[in-house]
Amino acid sequence: MQGAVSTLEGDLSILEARSKGGFAQRFAQVKMQIQDELNTMNRALSATSADANTAAQKFTAGDEEQAQQVGQAGDQVNGLTSNLPV
Repeated sequence: MQGAVSTLEGDLSILEARSKGGFAQRFAQVKMQIQDELNTMNRALSATSADANTAAQKFTAGDEEQAQQVGQAGDQVNGLTSNLPV
């Protein structure tokens, strides 16, 4: 995505260099708006990525805890049944 944005910026810079008068001013304003929106989007994507990483770490920790609890339960069951006649 960043590559596509860079390519678009390069193409637009050619248009900007050739623009004059009111169009040039409005073009510069629009370009600044786009950059602001891209920055906002990048911050949101970074926050989403950080949240996903945090959730994954919590999920992994919870999964490991549950595995340990199941193992302990299995040990208790084995302890209870180990003295039963076969």
